[in-house]
Amino acid sequence: MTMIQRTIHQGRMAGEPDLPPDVLEALHRGRRNEAVALLRREWGIGWVEAQRHLEHYEASHALPRRDDPSNMITEDRTGTRLAWVIVLAAAATAAFFYFQ
Repeated sequence: MTMIQRTIHQGRMAGEPDLPPDVLEALHRGRRNEAVALLRREWGIGWVEAQRHLEHYEASHALPRRDDPSNMITEDRTGTRLAWVIVLAAAATAAFFYFQ
C-alpha cells in the first residue's frame, strides 16, 4: 500500500498540497470531470488519484453535491406561464371575433 493509499484509507490525506485555482473554480461550478482533467494535467497524476484528491477536498470543505436534490437549481417559470396564458387568451379572443 502506497503512502497516499494508506492516508486515504485512514480518512485523511496527510500533507495534501493546495489544489490549483482553476481546479477549485471548476469544482465549485459543479464541473467535476473538468476539475479531474485539470488536476491530472497540472500534477501529472492518474485519474483515480485525482478523483481521490477531489473527494477528499469535497468532504473536508462541504461542497454541495450535484446529485443532492436539495442543491438543484429550480427555474422560476412564472413568466413562462403568464406568457402562455396571454397567448391563449389572445387566440381565444381572435377566434371569438373571427367566428361571429
